Amino acid sequence: VADVTADQFNSHIAEGKDLSGLNLSGLDLSNMLMQNLVLRGANFTGCDLSRSDLSGSDLTRANLRGANLDEAILRNTIFTRANLTIVDMRGADLRCANFEGANLSGAASNSWQSTARVIGANMHKANAQNANFSNAILVRVN
Repeated sequence: VADVTADQFNSHIAEGKDLSGLNLSGLDLSNMLMQNLVLRGANFTGCDLSRSDLSGSDLTRANLRGANLDEAILRNTIFTRANLTIVDMRGADLRCANFEGANLSGAASNSWQSTARVIGANMHKANAQNANFSNAILVRVN
């Protein structure tokens, strides 16, 4: 797993590289356009991804523990088997996101209870232990 700075990450995005396995833990990646990226197994532990657009990106097996995804645009984002424990997703747009087998435990306690929009999402075999979905918009979720 390669450690990178926010500036290095920006240059990798511009070059369209496969960014799988990068260690981005603790970085401020807020307000970034990160659409359709391959970020499989990347480490986003404690990252600030608030208001970023990760639409269509593949975060299969990524570690987002404690990340801030407040108001992030996550349409069609793949979170298959990702670690999303204790993430903040207040106001996030999760339309058609795939959470199959993802670990969402503890995430809801401070995030789903707000206005997250989960429409057409796949949550098959997701671990939502201690999840609080009050006030979240859940439509066509399996």
